[in-house]
Amino acid sequence: MATMKLKYKLTIFTVFALLVPMAVLSFYAGVLVYRNISLAQWNFLQVVSENVEELIRQEQESYQAKIEEVSENKYISDKLYVYSKYWDRISPATLEFDLYPFRDFIENNIMFSNIESVLIFRIHEEKFIRLVGRGLTANLPETVYPADVKDYYSRPQYYRSADGIYLRFYRPIFSSGRMVGLIMLQKGLNAGFMSSLATRFNVEAALVTDSGFLFNSRPETMEPLSELLMEKNGEVRIVFSSKQTTYHGFVLPFDLGNKVTGTLILYVPSENAIHQSSMIIRDISVVAFICLLIPVVIFVFWGTGLVRAIHHFLKAADIVANGNLDHQVQATSKDEIGQLGRNFNDMVQKLKISRTALENRNTELRIKNTYIDAVFQSLLINIIVIDAADTIVVMNKSAESRIDFPENPVGVNLFCIPQFASARLELSNALDETKRTNASLRVPEMDFGGDAYEVDMYPVVLENIAESVIVMVMLNITEKMETKKALIRSERLAAVGQITAGLAHEINNPMGIILNHVQLIESGKLSEAERKKFAARVKSEIMRVSKLIEKLLSFSKEESGPLKFDYLSIIAGDVLDFFEPGANNATDSGKPCTVREGSSLVGLWTVVFKELSIRVCLSRHANETPVFCDRNAMKQVFINLLSNSFKSIHHDFGMIHINVHSQEDGVAVSLQDNGEGIPPMYMDRIFDPFFTMEHESGTGLGLPLCQKIIKNHGGSIHVTSNGIRGTEVIFFIPSKETIDG
Repeated sequence: MATMKLKYKLTIFTVFALLVPMAVLSFYAGVLVYRNISLAQWNFLQVVSENVEELIRQEQESYQAKIEEVSENKYISDKLYVYSKYWDRISPATLEFDLYPFRDFIENNIMFSNIESVLIFRIHEEKFIRLVGRGLTANLPETVYPADVKDYYSRPQYYRSADGIYLRFYRPIFSSGRMVGLIMLQKGLNAGFMSSLATRFNVEAALVTDSGFLFNSRPETMEPLSELLMEKNGEVRIVFSSKQTTYHGFVLPFDLGNKVTGTLILYVPSENAIHQSSMIIRDISVVAFICLLIPVVIFVFWGTGLVRAIHHFLKAADIVANGNLDHQVQATSKDEIGQLGRNFNDMVQKLKISRTALENRNTELRIKNTYIDAVFQSLLINIIVIDAADTIVVMNKSAESRIDFPENPVGVNLFCIPQFASARLELSNALDETKRTNASLRVPEMDFGGDAYEVDMYPVVLENIAESVIVMVMLNITEKMETKKALIRSERLAAVGQITAGLAHEINNPMGIILNHVQLIESGKLSEAERKKFAARVKSEIMRVSKLIEKLLSFSKEESGPLKFDYLSIIAGDVLDFFEPGANNATDSGKPCTVREGSSLVGLWTVVFKELSIRVCLSRHANETPVFCDRNAMKQVFINLLSNSFKSIHHDFGMIHINVHSQEDGVAVSLQDNGEGIPPMYMDRIFDPFFTMEHESGTGLGLPLCQKIIKNHGGSIHVTSNGIRGTEVIFFIPSKETIDG
């Protein structure tokens, strides 16, 4: 039964193999022939359109050359000079007598060049008044204002009228360096011009603007042409019909300026092309039928034997598919069919061997998967695998985790779990960064349900899979963070204990002064001036004590701001703007500014401190890397260091250089001034709380506070000075990986 079906299919295939190609070839031949003939007509129309454009261009050049020649004619310029100067003194009779030869001169010297219209204007006050006109001068202006035509002195002006488009040229006429008049030439691209074009090139022509048809050599085609133009599909080649006649057309849109836009359509009838193509299609169809019939007959005889072989292999494939891998086919012939049979037998034997090996391998994989799943589920950390849509693919439930996962988390969106939804913004940013860079990322601390977790993200790109997955490793570090905070608190208490003695000493001195001055004021023995002077001293000492206490609170403060990626050069620039807002000028030249190799200038600031102008130069490494830091704390570091540098400068050529330089494991900042240096005897004490060389206003907590902030960021700070002039402070902030590692 199967063999019979295949035979029927072969018969049907044979019929279709003969008829379908015949139909396709005939249709394709017709389209090709018709298209080629149509293409020839379109090419002819395109050539005509190019000739029309060339003809109009020649008219423009002819008129342009003529108006330039006429504007330089001495006879005309002399006439206009006299009229412009003595017009009011010339009688009408004299004027009429004088204009006769002027008109004849224009007729004989300008109109013979096939110029259609000529107007000569004399200048009067602030306008040009029509003096002489020759040719088609109806509906032409009597008065022209210079402002209206000034832009058209060197180029043509197009404008649209009810009967067509007109081309005008304007040119001022000078005499003795003075403008005395104006000449205007006009050429009409109207119905007469278009009719001559259609006759000359043996085509039909239509000129259309926004207001409608200005000309059409075949009025009966206006309706279909209007419909085509209303569609505005931008086609250059068109086909349309009118009164059972088909036309091929070529569309030439134009925009001549001065709101003169429209379309020129050149078209010809297509009856001859259709008749010629039908005869060619008939001849091609006969030849194609004969050529197709021969291979079809050969294929029928060859296909019968092929069908029997296919049926034999089909039956053998059914037997093997039912599980009998011992079945073999007879393969005695030496052609491709015989080789196919031998390959079939080899394939069945290999399938038999592979099935046995596959069954053994599957058993081993099931055992290994059981072991791996047991280890995976026993880990004390949460491991979550999510896809590109943030859907959970695989996860384990750690006994140490306090996150409330659903019973069946696989297939659930990660942010549908309440603890992850509460941290969605920060977690989404980290996931997006991992997907974008395709590199691992660590978030040192995230809050999930009141517990702190360290989250590592590892992108996994699988072969032959368009989207990668991300493995999230979550470690509960709540106890670790509490221990760390306790250690920091202990260190702070020790530091506070260390500075308490210094604070007592620092406060005791102003308190003694305050007590002595209060006693003197209470004694009543002081004059009014002395009482005011002593009261001012008391207030000054109280402010000093307040400043000491404020610095101590800042030094002992435990809270810190959020850690985020930031650029130290940007933070330094913000601080400098605080000292001198709006003074940043990266293009300031001629100023002393040292820029290290591999760095680029960010900006120069001028800071006025104690009536001294101090120049501050900020430069950065060309490939500066961001660091993970507390922005407000780093601002405090720059403020303290800059304040120390400002206070050390007592001359009028103060200069501070700040260079931010990226290194392999972090970013180093160098701040160098040319102020008063630090004596060698004091270098070991500069980081001691309350040690200061500013006996009047210093608190001695600026550098210790900077050291504390930088150490909290895992960095270091170092100060060098030659003891006479100049101090350099270098501090280093490590990268996030260095801090975490």
